[in-house]
Amino acid sequence: MAHPILGNQYQAEGSCKQYNATRDQHNHNYLVTHNHYSDRKHTPDSLDGVSAICGWLEKQPHRYQVSSQSKHERLWSQTTTGTGDWIFSTAEFQTWSSDNPSRRHLAVQGVRGSGKSMLISRIIHSLQGKAKVHKEDHMACVFFYFSHCDANQPSVAKLWAALLEQLIQQIDTYDNIAPGLHSRFYQSLAGDFVYPTAYASLFHQQASMFKTVYVVIDALDLCAEYCDDATTQTISQTFAELPQNVRVLFSCSNSFQAKNFGAQQNIQVRPNPADVEAYVRSRVGHSVKLQHLQQDNQEMESLVRTIVDQTRESEM
Repeated sequence: MAHPILGNQYQAEGSCKQYNATRDQHNHNYLVTHNHYSDRKHTPDSLDGVSAICGWLEKQPHRYQVSSQSKHERLWSQTTTGTGDWIFSTAEFQTWSSDNPSRRHLAVQGVRGSGKSMLISRIIHSLQGKAKVHKEDHMACVFFYFSHCDANQPSVAKLWAALLEQLIQQIDTYDNIAPGLHSRFYQSLAGDFVYPTAYASLFHQQASMFKTVYVVIDALDLCAEYCDDATTQTISQTFAELPQNVRVLFSCSNSFQAKNFGAQQNIQVRPNPADVEAYVRSRVGHSVKLQHLQQDNQEMESLVRTIVDQTRESEM
């Protein structure tokens, strides 16, 4: 099925025949999990039931095997202190992060190489900290990084399966498991197959158990939208079905993509001169080969001006 933005041909992720061929193995995994937990009593305050559901999600055939947390930690480690903070003071971001029901979808757009992924990592880091500090506000932050390095881009089903798994990991007690997810879990243990399009609905149900859920997705335009002979599922469709307490921020390449994914407001990303200067000075300060520049103030200033001008012209 051709992607409506990229125009590339993506092979649908698994056919019904493939699902049926692997169903027995999946059910075996579910029953093994059931046997492991069947003798344990799930009290309302017990995290054992939450762990059981997390274990079940980890065995799903549509689970994306690359850790989003690992990607985030790698990108965050590459950020330069103080850079990217400008986005938090923009009117668009402040409106998005508030309770405004008509501005729940925000696009961060810019050409490849403009620094969107680094900016996304800073946003995620900030929202994670906010959720941890204000636990009484019942907030959650889930995220996903698409990558140009992936030969086969994750589908819509894999995206929501990954986000659901992260959401469950932020639950304090078994009482906070959505009834629909609880029911789906035990149905699967009895051998009922979980169809891939169900993960978006399960995420919607579980998100309703929080006061606010922030969903942050990098390079959403790379997503291989799910489509086969039996079902069709798109990003815009699943976004439209999200409950009012879910706020989505995603990065993409241009305004056409942003509009197609339902963004109600956009932030254009261009290299910020102050950020570029801070980055250059940090790189020079940590490079043995460039130590001579630290003693030559004139050459250092010339280098900074040159790189700032080049990034302004190329927007990269």
